[in-house]
Amino acid sequence: MARADGRICNWATGYHPQKIPCQLVDGFLNGSYNLGQKLAFEDGTIWFLRLPRVSSISPEYADEKVAMEVGALHLVLERTSIPVPEVYAWGLARENQLGLGPFILMQFIDGVCLNHAFGGKDSRLLKEETSDADVEYVYKKNGAVHAAAIQDRFRTDWQLANSKDKIYRA
Repeated sequence: MARADGRICNWATGYHPQKIPCQLVDGFLNGSYNLGQKLAFEDGTIWFLRLPRVSSISPEYADEKVAMEVGALHLVLERTSIPVPEVYAWGLARENQLGLGPFILMQFIDGVCLNHAFGGKDSRLLKEETSDADVEYVYKKNGAVHAAAIQDRFRTDWQLANSKDKIYRA
């Protein structure tokens, strides 16, 4: 397995501009549609490896999913003030030497999962101790992100030209 035998770190080091070695931080992070792995480089930078979950998406669309996501991140970074992680490297399944499918190596942005902060493990309800001020803060931040995206969308037709095989329009 690429994680256990060190191949992920050797592979990721090849994408670092100074070819600095890295090590895995903690275990895989499981999302609904992606697996993630934190990578800590010896210079102190932390990257995040994202791989589509084979069990959650159709394999024939995995490349397209990653290409569109990279294109969207690039556009949001370039055209808005919305904070998004910088993409350091990405590739389609055929470009992944580890055979793990399409991938994104990106800046790791530490954050707090709102479900854990406000709800709890499996609950969709707010914890009783959640303050109105905290809820208001989250709504304002979320609203600002949506407003920035909508404002730019009406100015121009977004073109996802960062894909390797196609151009997508949003």
